[in-house]
Amino acid sequence: MKVIYIARTMRILSDANVYHIVLKGINSEQIFFDEDDYLSFMNVLKVSCSNYNALLYAFCIMNNHVHLLIKFNENNMPQMFKSFGASFVFRYNKKYNRSGSLFNGRYFSKAINDDAYLLTVLKYIHFNPVTAKLCAKPGDWKWSSFTEYVYNNNIYVHTDFIYSIISREQFLELHESKDSDLINFLAVDNSIEKVSDNYLKSIIEKMNALFSPLEIAIQLKRAKIPSYKISKLLGINRDYIYKI
Repeated sequence: MKVIYIARTMRILSDANVYHIVLKGINSEQIFFDEDDYLSFMNVLKVSCSNYNALLYAFCIMNNHVHLLIKFNENNMPQMFKSFGASFVFRYNKKYNRSGSLFNGRYFSKAINDDAYLLTVLKYIHFNPVTAKLCAKPGDWKWSSFTEYVYNNNIYVHTDFIYSIISREQFLELHESKDSDLINFLAVDNSIEKVSDNYLKSIIEKMNALFSPLEIAIQLKRAKIPSYKISKLLGINRDYIYKI
C-alpha cells in the first residue's frame, strides 16, 4: 500500500482505503452511559457503513471515545462520518435533552499501509479497555469486536479480511499480552496523540528488562519519539541519537 498526500484535506490516504479512526467526546467528557447508548452508536454506524459501502473491521467503544478500523471501498470517508455524526448526535441529543456538538472536533484518521501495522492497530483497539485497567483481558469487554472474531459471528464487523491474513489461532496468539509488543502500542499511541514523558518513562521501565539502552533508543526512534526527548529520558548524548 502506498501513501498519497492530499493537500486539500490535509489527511494521509492509502490506496487500500483502510483507516484507524478515533472519535473523542468533547473536552474528553463521557459519551456512553448505558447499553442503549452503545447499541445506538453501533446500529447507526452499521447503517452508515452499509449506505457508504464501507466495511468495519474492528471497533472498541470506551466511555468517552471510540476506536474504529474501517475499509472504505469508495473515497467517501468525510461524507460518511458527516452523515453518521448527524444521525447519531441527533438521536443522542434528543435522548439527553441537550444540544450542540458531541465529539471533540474533527475525527482522527490514520492510514493503514501494510499488514503488520494493520494487525498492530487491531490488537491495540481490542486492548484499549485492558490498557485502561477496565478489564483483565480483551474478551472481558462487551463493547469491542474481539468476541466477534472469536466466534466469527459478524454482527457488526467483517472478519473475513483479517482471517485471510491470519488464522483464528494466530488471532488469539496475537492478543496474548507480551512485553515485546510495548513498542508497537507506543507507536500507535504516539500517532494519535503525542505521549507524555511520564508515559514514556513507564514504557522504558518495562523495556529495561528486555533491551539495552541503545536498543531502547532505536525502538523509540521507530515510534517517532523526538531525539531530544530520547536523549533526556535515557541519558544518551543527543548527537549520538541523531545518528541512529
